[in-house]
Amino acid sequence: MIVKHADLLYLTSIAAQVAVRKDAVPILGCVLLSAGEGSLRAVATDLRARVEVDIPAEGELAAVALPARLLAQVVAA
Repeated sequence: MIVKHADLLYLTSIAAQVAVRKDAVPILGCVLLSAGEGSLRAVATDLRARVEVDIPAEGELAAVALPARLLAQVVAA
């Protein structure tokens, strides 16, 4: 997967704002990344709000759920 760093930073920072920090349902603290047709999509929810962000990308990625805060910290570093 090839994406611009600035685009990935934008995507992760938006998704991390919606993902829940502490919850009884751990998956709500994750962001779902999936790729297709020239874009990378991030989806996050706290069950009250949902955000979907698409950025241009090249390559393939099936789908993966990663901890939102950790992902945002790694991309920002």
